[in-house]
Amino acid sequence: SRLAWHYAYKHYGKDYDWFLKADDDTFVVLENFRYLASQFDPEDHHYMGWLIGTNGGYASGGAGYAVSRRTLNQIGPVFATDHGCKDTTGGGIEDMQFGFCLRKIGVHLDSTRDKFENRFHPLRPEQILTPNLKHAQDAWYWRVRPKNTTSGLGCCSDLTISFHYINPTLMRELFFYVYDLHVFDGRRYVFKRH
Repeated sequence: SRLAWHYAYKHYGKDYDWFLKADDDTFVVLENFRYLASQFDPEDHHYMGWLIGTNGGYASGGAGYAVSRRTLNQIGPVFATDHGCKDTTGGGIEDMQFGFCLRKIGVHLDSTRDKFENRFHPLRPEQILTPNLKHAQDAWYWRVRPKNTTSGLGCCSDLTISFHYINPTLMRELFFYVYDLHVFDGRRYVFKRH
């Protein structure tokens, strides 16, 4: 991840306003991210994602996180060397290390919640929407989730940006629900993208 951030800085740091990192099993609604980012100035320091409130706080790598151009241009050169900005307490966990490095230069995680609802999600939809489905593998979520985080139908922003741990089948399903499913109010489609 450090080399990827350095590469983005070196080759694209002046060309784009925002840089979003997500895992290959993360479903991202880019339109919702663009809307969120449009409310912030990329010439200021910004770091966005789902807050894990341990070890000083950092964004969950699985849910995806983003930085503004200014933040990338400040942290990018630090990642040119392997010894730049290393936290030995995190055990090499990528998202924790990244958050540590940003805090070290004075950049803290922005709140991306609306009405106490999260936009970035480090779990699959059913794991958050159905709280009584708490499984051993997602127990960490219930321990470290931000204060005032709700579960069930009130868990998620209408402008959700991401869900993590999405297998290929669920990826296709989410794509259908987000981009192809339309609501009909009796007269016309309420929402139609095509």
